[in-house]
Amino acid sequence: MKSVCIADLGCSSGPNTLLVVSYLLDIINEKCHEHHMTTPEILVFLNDLPGNDFNTLFKNLGDIRNDLGPCFVSGMPGTFYGRLFPGGTLHFVHSSYSIHWLSKVPQGIEKSNKGNLYISKSSPPSVIEAYLKQFKKDFRVFLKCRSEELVDGGRMVLTLIGRRSSDPTSNECCCLWELLAMALKDMVIKGTVQEEKLDSFNFPNYFHPLKKYSL
Repeated sequence: MKSVCIADLGCSSGPNTLLVVSYLLDIINEKCHEHHMTTPEILVFLNDLPGNDFNTLFKNLGDIRNDLGPCFVSGMPGTFYGRLFPGGTLHFVHSSYSIHWLSKVPQGIEKSNKGNLYISKSSPPSVIEAYLKQFKKDFRVFLKCRSEELVDGGRMVLTLIGRRSSDPTSNECCCLWELLAMALKDMVIKGTVQEEKLDSFNFPNYFHPLKKYSL
């Protein structure tokens, strides 16, 4: 194999961004040396939304570039809930703590989820169902796009936040957002936040049960 293509989806721009890439390159170099093979050229795509701080990311890349070996790194701005790469080009896809973020806030929940920022015990069943429906829709799209972009035999490693409880309103996944909503309600009372803005805002994420998933 002359070249290997790797994609890190939802890479962000913090100090941990390049850890996985460095680890993968070390493994590839180690295996090639072990089997007396020539190390392939490696192309790494770093993906995140266009608002990501790619400038800082590539400045950090300069500090370790000499340690990467025969490696070429490219930024790929765009949503991973759609095609990003030509068909059959990727050998390995990695995504860490990104896929629980939805492509958008579920439609139609603004009026029925007033005072909440996410699913809570006061949310009606329609809100809970809307979040689940959006997660399934997005995840289907994600898997379909990656299946087209991966080579035959390609691999993916996906890490995302889930929940142990079957209850989508459990404190395990909702406590943080409920505390934040309480703080914002206090700010509404003090007049520092408009009530209409609080009522219309919801976080576009979803924490799915870890033990159960069905498309």
